[in-house]
Amino acid sequence: MKQIVLIPAYCPDRKILDLIQELRQRDLHCLIVDDGSPSEYQEIFALAEAEVKILHHPSNRGKGAALKTGMEYLYQNESDCVIVCADADGQHLPEDILRCAEAAESEDFVLGSRIFEKEKMPSRSWYGNKISAFFFALSTGTEIRDTQSGLRAFRREMIPLLLKAEGERYEYEMNQLFLLCQNGRKITPVDIQAVYEGNNECSHFRPVRDSLRIFRRIFLFLFSSLSAFLLDTTLFAFFCSFFGGAYAFLAANILARICSAFYNYEFNRRAVFADDSSRKKSLLRYALLAVMILTLNSLLLTLLHQGLQIPVLMAKILTETILFTLSWILQHRFVFKETESEVTAS
Repeated sequence: MKQIVLIPAYCPDRKILDLIQELRQRDLHCLIVDDGSPSEYQEIFALAEAEVKILHHPSNRGKGAALKTGMEYLYQNESDCVIVCADADGQHLPEDILRCAEAAESEDFVLGSRIFEKEKMPSRSWYGNKISAFFFALSTGTEIRDTQSGLRAFRREMIPLLLKAEGERYEYEMNQLFLLCQNGRKITPVDIQAVYEGNNECSHFRPVRDSLRIFRRIFLFLFSSLSAFLLDTTLFAFFCSFFGGAYAFLAANILARICSAFYNYEFNRRAVFADDSSRKKSLLRYALLAVMILTLNSLLLTLLHQGLQIPVLMAKILTETILFTLSWILQHRFVFKETESEVTAS
């Protein structure tokens, strides 16, 4: 099977020319996407173009956009092949690229997985990977050691699905993994060497801005949950003043939950998960989840307030905090899950 290395490049140095030669020696074909590099870098691309195919963006659009441009080109111009996405900055060794390409011939999706040694890694890379791996496992139930690895391999037939992942910059690679898990695709890790030249100073990754892009969905969900919680708690306190009796707090809790649930559903559907499938399907799934969460919410609230004699508002806050993680996991995996048939149809 033909093996093609897709390399997004922005302001590369001459190491990319050495990488091209080493890949060609291993019978690996190359496609480079110049992501709008300034004119002073065009000499390097001109030298590379004598050996490989190069696509050019007129302006810088981001790594995700460059990967999508390359995948679209390969889907239209190749038939049976394996595509390996690799970085242009020398972080991926040719032998590791080849091993990932070979593994992808029989796997859904191969992810080059670096073996991390804290004392040999830049701090931002160490902590960034640990945080992203934690949130990814929390969101999907799938443990991946190296969610930020740019070395990935897959067959041509996977391209239509991968193009559906959102994002134009570094967040695209994380969203790609989310999409694969949502569609039940297996992500197979292949151990690779971790290379950090010059403390990884040549990387174009911007720690604050690009981390916010990568974790955008989680941050929005936190905001959605917090604002829904504040609305729910405010309405709960308001309704409590209208009901009497030993279990008046349960009626107030149910009414408050119904109101906040409608708000939470619409916010998550539009802003968090960008779900453009039938509202009927996701609303039904959300309603089932809401009934389940409400039942657990009421049971736990009763246990904390009536059983453990915790003041009602404190019991409400504890209840919402405990059920937050469960709500995130189920909404991500069940309510707004986009099936592969829906992806293909759209």
